[in-house]
Amino acid sequence: MLLSIGVAVIAIGVVVVVVAAAFAQHEGLDPRIAFLRVAAASGVMSLGAVVAYLIGMPEPVGISADPVADTALILSAGLMCVAVSMGTQHRAHAAAGFTFVAGAVIATSAELLTPMTARTVLLGALAVTCGSCSFLALRDTLLPRRPVRLIALAMAVYALYSATRAIALILIGPASADTTSPFGFTASLLVSLATYVTVLTATTAMLLPAVREARERTQVPTAVTIADWNLVREAYGLARSRQLLLELRTATHERDPLSKDIRDGVVTALASPLDVLLAPLALEYGWSPDELSLLAVKAVS
Repeated sequence: MLLSIGVAVIAIGVVVVVVAAAFAQHEGLDPRIAFLRVAAASGVMSLGAVVAYLIGMPEPVGISADPVADTALILSAGLMCVAVSMGTQHRAHAAAGFTFVAGAVIATSAELLTPMTARTVLLGALAVTCGSCSFLALRDTLLPRRPVRLIALAMAVYALYSATRAIALILIGPASADTTSPFGFTASLLVSLATYVTVLTATTAMLLPAVREARERTQVPTAVTIADWNLVREAYGLARSRQLLLELRTATHERDPLSKDIRDGVVTALASPLDVLLAPLALEYGWSPDELSLLAVKAVS
């Protein structure tokens, strides 16, 4: 039990960091990058759920409730709801709140209710969460069409399967989870694995173009200069102007050793060089907001 709790704590810690970073940089972030960050957190939570189930149920016979594993499973599905909603801020926040509530409900039911009732609640919650993920994925207009539709299909199938399992458990009872049943441990594991592989395939289909475009952006040289050098020299004096130019070049060289100096700035292959340089120039070199506003960026042909 302690080991499974430890796995859950690590998984939740990773998820909190990743999702918080995704929300913190939500504005202006490529929807695919935002999706991939939260989808990665969902994958981490899925892995945590699998490990917790393996630790807690070495012999998968009958019906049992595991608060750690069940909560990790529902959080993993909920995070996919958040991932496909990252293109719209209010929708992403609503999905995150829904995921938190779903996790709290499953953790409480697994702890307080009988194993059979807790399993029914879990399956119902999975049906609702995966169905919601499928619906949100179909509503999205910013992510690549084919991968997001593949995710919608996979989550819809798993939602239907979970709902059918819940109904069978209510009508038939524990016998519905026998090893020879289509809702037994082996069958449910295969369906879960198929869903996971399908979602992973769709996620990879979105990852590869994003990585390729990021590489292409980093290979395009960009000039970062102090705009209107003569005017700056008159306003700040020759000594301060030269110091600003030196600090700009130094900060750039530290982050891109292949950058090259030009007359009034530096040429670099950094992606979004202003986003990379503004913070260190302000924090490490003490540039004022007025001095930061002197920087200009232009592509080098």
